[in-house]
Amino acid sequence: MAMPRRVIHQHGDERLNRIYAKSPLDLLSSRTAFQQRLELGELVAMSFGVDDIDRVVRAIWPGTLTTIIARPSNFKTSLMVHLARVEAARLVASGKDKAATPADRRYVLFATLEEDEVVISQSITRGPTVTAMMEGQYDPAKLRANHESVLSVPVWTVGYERRELADDIDDMPALTAEQIYREVVQIEKDGHGRPSLILVDYLQILEMEGAGNDKRSEQVSRALAILKKMARFFGCPIVVAVQAKEEVDRKNPPVPQMGDSYYSSEVAHHSDVMLSLYYPFRYPDEVHGGSVSWKGFSYPVDPTKLFLQLLKQRKGHGRELWLLDIDPSGQEVLGVTGGLRARPAVRHYSGGPDAWES
Repeated sequence: MAMPRRVIHQHGDERLNRIYAKSPLDLLSSRTAFQQRLELGELVAMSFGVDDIDRVVRAIWPGTLTTIIARPSNFKTSLMVHLARVEAARLVASGKDKAATPADRRYVLFATLEEDEVVISQSITRGPTVTAMMEGQYDPAKLRANHESVLSVPVWTVGYERRELADDIDDMPALTAEQIYREVVQIEKDGHGRPSLILVDYLQILEMEGAGNDKRSEQVSRALAILKKMARFFGCPIVVAVQAKEEVDRKNPPVPQMGDSYYSSEVAHHSDVMLSLYYPFRYPDEVHGGSVSWKGFSYPVDPTKLFLQLLKQRKGHGRELWLLDIDPSGQEVLGVTGGLRARPAVRHYSGGPDAWES
């Protein structure tokens, strides 16, 4: 990663190189630039598309790192797809996906290390599943129209699809946090703008550059530190999916807590916001007796229910739990059970870490 820009000052006959220290004059310039970004509507919090959640999860603003902890098959990737779709819709509605100048243009970046990039793209545009396609359960004309719709959805992907770039598996470049950074820099150099949101799925299979004999925990900590620097450098939130430990499956209920992720201390240290997911339908009836309780009501366990828990957010309210209505096939959060249906929300920063306005 490139070194920060040095600020050169003259002190008598001596030239001083400063990288991080800011004088009051520097701070005045930074604060003025911050105000300009506010007035241009650039400081917008990431939205879940559900007001009941957005009113509480108030710390996912540009420059922050959010982690989502869950066991396999607990809607992690699906929630990331939903978040990409909500942010892409906001960019289209505001026109920022097609801004006249590259400096103002924005897009969503989805770094997928597990799912195929085509699968992710079709999920975001609500295309048929790969299983349905392989079984012939799709309309070819509708599928072609869905393919073309990708051109109007400002979502870029980073993954392993570009196999033609290597003659051998050993020649394929590692997909690391540093490589994601380089890809984003190149996209900007090519005139396509900057990301408004970066999603990484998922942490444990993110490779490490120059790991050498470092412990895996040290590698993970370095990767998270790089991702957080990227969030600040590009001025956007970064959301990273994190696998929860197998022991969570033996808890009752199996809702991951802060210490339940792999490399939990590193994850907690670097995260501004931590969330966890629990998909009751994945677990046998003996875990929850065929129903789940939330806010004094009992609900039958079916594929349309998902628990989302807020574990931590800096300078804000924490420890909240929601039971969500979801569309598992469409990979979409419909709303909080018993609350309002999903409605894309745009919130602007208005002066402090807790001052987001709808």
